[in-house]
Amino acid sequence: MEDSVVVFASKRVGYEILSFLLERQYKVVAVIVAGNDDKEIFALCERFSVPIYCFDVAKVLELLRALGKVAWCVNAWSAHYLCAEILECFAHRINV
Repeated sequence: MEDSVVVFASKRVGYEILSFLLERQYKVVAVIVAGNDDKEIFALCERFSVPIYCFDVAKVLELLRALGKVAWCVNAWSAHYLCAEILECFAHRINV
């Protein structure tokens, strides 16, 4: 767990928050985007070698189970509703 972060990001706000976290070397272990339109976020993840996935509840849950307990969920302007089953995978959560 050790301060690991999963970021749900979309649009400009998501990009800026993710950029802030990555540039300050937070341990971002995965990024979930709303869709393929977030090209800047894809490019940022590629630059920092962070795994990125498009939102799909079943796939997100599979990923989170594989990661184990994650310290932080940062919901940075994501357009998707995060169900209780997803939120329970995190020790802490913040919604921007």
